[in-house]
Amino acid sequence: MDLIGRMDLYIYYKVDPRNAADLQQKIMALQAELSSDGQVQAQLKQRTNDSLSADTLQTWMEVYTCVPQGFLMVLQSACDASNVHALITGERHHEFFMDIAACA
Repeated sequence: MDLIGRMDLYIYYKVDPRNAADLQQKIMALQAELSSDGQVQAQLKQRTNDSLSADTLQTWMEVYTCVPQGFLMVLQSACDASNVHALITGERHHEFFMDIAACA
C-alpha cells in the first residue's frame, strides 16, 4: 500500500503584514499551478487572531491534500522558482498527516 498517496501536507510559516499581499498572490498562483491536474487540492489559511495588529507577524498555513510521492520536492522547487522565501519571516515548517483508518 502506498501510504504517501493518502497523506496531507501542512506547511506553516510567519509573514510580515507588509509582505502579505505579494506573498498571497505568489502562493495562490503556485497552488493553482500545482493543483491544475486535479490530483492535489490546495488551500491557504491564516491564523485568525493574527490580523489584529499591523505590526504582528501573521501565521500562514498551506494545505495540500492527498499528495503524491515526491510532492514536497516539487513544491520546494516551485517555491524556489517563485522566490516566496524572500517574503517569509523565518523557515517554512512542514508536516505530513494521514487519515486514521476506522476499525473494521
